Amino acid sequence: MEGIDGSGKSTQIELLQKWLESEGYVTFFSEWNSSPLVREVTRRGKKKRMLTPMTFSLIHATDFADRTEHHIMRIVISSGCVCPAMSRNAERF
Repeated sequence: MEGIDGSGKSTQIELLQKWLESEGYVTFFSEWNSSPLVREVTRRGKKKRMLTPMTFSLIHATDFADRTEHHIMRIVISSGCVCPAMSRNAERF
């Protein structure tokens, strides 16, 4: 799901997740920087303003790969995908 803050992404994701589960699917909600591999690194890098668009993109790719590896057999509802994240990272700087 993509959208600006406050646009209802979380609400829509929650509704979709409840519906999929009511249909018998196992779901897992996933969000940016939720992988234990990158959560703290991202927080520190942002705080110290050390992240370039490239490092931000690599961190997001690592986060996405780790979450995918650990939840590959489930339907994953994610609050973003890789391509918009890379575009967004470039715009931040």
